[in-house]
Amino acid sequence: MSADAPAPDAKFPRHSRTVNVKIVFVLALLLPLAGCLHDSKLGPFDCEPSTGACRYEILRGDSYDKLLLEINYVEGNAPDSTALDLVKQRISETTEKSSISVKQHAFGSDDDSYTLDEVMVIEDRERTRHKGGDTFVVHLLYLNGEYADNPDALGVAYRGSSIVIFKEQIEDAAFLFVSAQDIEKAVLVHEYGHLVALVNIGYTSPHDHEDPDHPGHSTNDESVMYWAVESVDLGNQLAGEPPNQFDSDDLDDLQRMREGTL
Repeated sequence: MSADAPAPDAKFPRHSRTVNVKIVFVLALLLPLAGCLHDSKLGPFDCEPSTGACRYEILRGDSYDKLLLEINYVEGNAPDSTALDLVKQRISETTEKSSISVKQHAFGSDDDSYTLDEVMVIEDRERTRHKGGDTFVVHLLYLNGEYADNPDALGVAYRGSSIVIFKEQIEDAAFLFVSAQDIEKAVLVHEYGHLVALVNIGYTSPHDHEDPDHPGHSTNDESVMYWAVESVDLGNQLAGEPPNQFDSDDLDDLQRMREGTL
């Protein structure tokens, strides 16, 4: 899921684009966003104000050789360690980074519902690291409660380097034979996929794999970028454990981005 003002009919699952040409970027901001994609106001350290805009800085190793995951979480809602291990693995598999590290810090909150504006206020208050030197920083915010702008959202990718995960929503989405851990793995990798611009966020893939009914998402239900991965209703949309891997079309898009041809 990604952020700015989503279209009225946008579908978000319980949770929840860099461009080289300015005209393309402006047009992208004018298009209604669906699913888990949100653009937000430009912060002083953001690449651009929109999700996917930092794709080159995340994927390549020339500007930033290392990547840090700075994680702030509401007490009692810490990320699952296996989910963090998996997203680190997916980052390693899809980028040129020489190392991926994690820094975590807990904080208190009395809220149980958060708008995007409130999410950004919390990030600005809790976040201590931004890209600099040889390190690019992705910020992960783990919250309790729900996303007020779309109660069905499990996670949201917003700004150019920020993800919010709604831990309790993920736990509530678990169902027979599919654990909250399985869902968290898939949602976390899914939102990372949006940060690196999948699918067709600010670029046009040579592969016809974007779901027209769920922009920014794959038509392949075996891809982690499938729209239902981040939906509270994923139990009714997917047969079994949600996918947590990128498919061949996703991986080819990411390779072309690293090479600078997309």
